[in-house]
Amino acid sequence: MLSKNVINSLIDNEIANRKQIQSNNQNLIQTLLSFAQPNQLEIINHPSKKKAYRGTRRTNKSYMAGILMILTALQHSNSKILYLGLTNKSASRVIWSDILQ
Repeated sequence: MLSKNVINSLIDNEIANRKQIQSNNQNLIQTLLSFAQPNQLEIINHPSKKKAYRGTRRTNKSYMAGILMILTALQHSNSKILYLGLTNKSASRVIWSDILQ
């Protein structure tokens, strides 16, 4: 059986690790948001859980979707995120090219 000191030490280490991860996530979130355009930030920061955006060509719609997906994953662990395209292949190609840009 583990002593109270060992258990408290393990708990303290876990709390410190989680705080570090949260701090790293906040830094990454700020970096991601710095790349977004003002009109994209308006949509990203909207309080609605479900978002849809229809825009003309070359408005970086898929890039904004990539930022939204990454932000959601960082802010809500174990979240499920849906991205739709015409086909699975085209959706994968579009979103991966924009995320890895």
